[in-house]
Amino acid sequence: MVVNFAFYTPTFLDGESFSAIPSVLMGNVAVILPVAFVGAVNTLVSVYAAHSAGDFYPIRECLVVDGLTTIVAGLFGSPFGTCVYCGQPQFKAQGGVIYYSFMNCFIFCFLASTGLFAAINAFIPPWGIAPIILFVGLAIAQDAFDIIKPRHLPAAILGLMPAVADWVLSKWPHDPPPPVGLAAIAHGSLLVCICWVAMGVFIIDRNFFKALIWAAVSMGISALGLMHQESADLTFKTFTGAKGQVFGTSAGGYTMGYATLVGLFGALIGLRRMGVSRIPPQIVEKEETPEQEAEEMAGLAGSRFWVQDGRPKLFVFSCCGRCSFTVFYNKELRSCAQSPTETKGARDDGHLFFPEIVFELLGMRQLVWANLERLSF
Repeated sequence: MVVNFAFYTPTFLDGESFSAIPSVLMGNVAVILPVAFVGAVNTLVSVYAAHSAGDFYPIRECLVVDGLTTIVAGLFGSPFGTCVYCGQPQFKAQGGVIYYSFMNCFIFCFLASTGLFAAINAFIPPWGIAPIILFVGLAIAQDAFDIIKPRHLPAAILGLMPAVADWVLSKWPHDPPPPVGLAAIAHGSLLVCICWVAMGVFIIDRNFFKALIWAAVSMGISALGLMHQESADLTFKTFTGAKGQVFGTSAGGYTMGYATLVGLFGALIGLRRMGVSRIPPQIVEKEETPEQEAEEMAGLAGSRFWVQDGRPKLFVFSCCGRCSFTVFYNKELRSCAQSPTETKGARDDGHLFFPEIVFELLGMRQLVWANLERLSF
């Protein structure tokens, strides 16, 4: 293998790339919107997790910086969005400071600008990274199921189905064609997941008004072809179905389906207001502000998985380049140990040992396997 070591400066998008932006947006908006939504939620939860550890950062500043850095990176051709990476309480518990994020940013930029990523990809086989991705996926799944209330588990499981359908469709052979229902659920699967889970949660809570709102949102999204269709159609030319497509799987068909749900939820609301005893009452819990709910969610995610007996179960490393820009607006992390016994052995100077840098570059394979036996799946 020949590696051409040189410094490659970022280049601005050319005119041809700019002219392709509208068509790319129309073909991928069903993926772009939910991914951006998830990134924003991840930033919010991560900031509130930092609040629970005693580090208060302005939420507006974090979101604005995420958006600006994503725009700037996109203008230079980067497909990665910037978000605040999770794990600040764990970094703080290990004595990590700002230099860890800076080191991550420096190494990533150095490898990207010198072309050495090709050498690393050749040195580390894909199956050496796959266990880490699997581990992170299991951790995220456990976090999600730990945070939600037990009665909402059916809605969460329902939200997995469109993503599974999308994966099955991606592996489907060219002939025969996949079932039309499977394909419809797979198209725009991320948006389908969000809308279906939201409706499921509010139906379980018997909050038919909010379920009606989400059904109306799903109706509007389906009418535009952002869900259940291969591509969006803002002109409504294929609203009743493309050539050879049955009406039942067209944008109009799904719009009618969600409109039926809107009418059903509206009828349930009306019957409840009329005092019909067969309509169960809404499950009402303590009123919380969105900030309080986010802080509670962040606290549950941190305490039930990553922390055991007040100490972190696993030192969470920031990985890939999504968190590189956090160094520009994260203040210095301070050790959260409260007693001299707890601070013994902690590194407060922010310096990384060489083995830790090696773990970062090699994907932390040994570190992950060493900690698997300590996890309570």
